[in-house]
Amino acid sequence: MKLWNQDCSARAVLRGHTERVCDVTSFPTSSDASSTVTTIDAASAGADSVAHLWSASSTSPVATLRGHAARLSKVRFHPSGVCVATTSFDKTWRLWDIETQECLQLQEGHSTPVYALAVHPDGSLVSTGDLGGIGRLWDLRSGKSIMTLPVRPCFRLPQHPTC
Repeated sequence: MKLWNQDCSARAVLRGHTERVCDVTSFPTSSDASSTVTTIDAASAGADSVAHLWSASSTSPVATLRGHAARLSKVRFHPSGVCVATTSFDKTWRLWDIETQECLQLQEGHSTPVYALAVHPDGSLVSTGDLGGIGRLWDLRSGKSIMTLPVRPCFRLPQHPTC
């Protein structure tokens, strides 16, 4: 990955993934983020099935999160700053402890690769979406899927007169 200055000059090259980087996110800057790991500035997800945690003071990852069986799609920090979530083509998503790099939750329930990921600002809910068009809402307090959002076409394309 490359970090760029505002004048479009390269600031740093970060090396860690062995395959393409699929997503990058920055550490939450809100006053609610109370991580004891103050050296983490960003996270990345890769096609090499791992997520890396990065510090602005290093060009190498400060931690690597391993456990998924297929490429990763998305990575997002929990607003508290103590956890990070990842989605994968292995049809699961995981919640990781930043300090110990251990998986806190492994969530199954999608039947196709999990691609989308969002964490509610208060940290209680996670939403995921898969490549089959199914969304799920997860309650982090119980660790359960509390709502499934099925595919619903939003519009229909008009038929061409010659079709």
